[in-house]
Amino acid sequence: METFKGYVKQHALEQLRSRLARWPDILKQVEQLADVAKDVYDDKNSWALQVAELPEYAQTDPLDGSNGNIVVVVIRPNNKGVPSVITGFIRRSSDMPGKPQPFTPEALRVDKVATLPEFMRHVHRFLFKHKSMSDIA
Repeated sequence: METFKGYVKQHALEQLRSRLARWPDILKQVEQLADVAKDVYDDKNSWALQVAELPEYAQTDPLDGSNGNIVVVVIRPNNKGVPSVITGFIRRSSDMPGKPQPFTPEALRVDKVATLPEFMRHVHRFLFKHKSMSDIA
């Protein structure tokens, strides 16, 4: 499925597919949410978005360092100012035992962050503002 084609870098798409191969339903959800995110976050800021929670702790590859229980995508404006998904990874949430990873702009080197509940509120607000009910239903 090439849901992101055109505004997701191929590298990011491959990373997400590789890291979420064990959870095809979650991968599909992430692809759909990332497709919406490009329209929601068009304010010229860089964003780290929590787009899914995994049912268990995952370490997809001991060498790449992507491990945890939340799925994050990073969106940055490209050189034309169009929001683009540049990467996707798995991260440890703050409520995970052991070594949680902070979900802050500083830690993720972005302008802003949105947790899963915040992201879903932003998506709902966008849909109700820009679409008719027949488009949403």
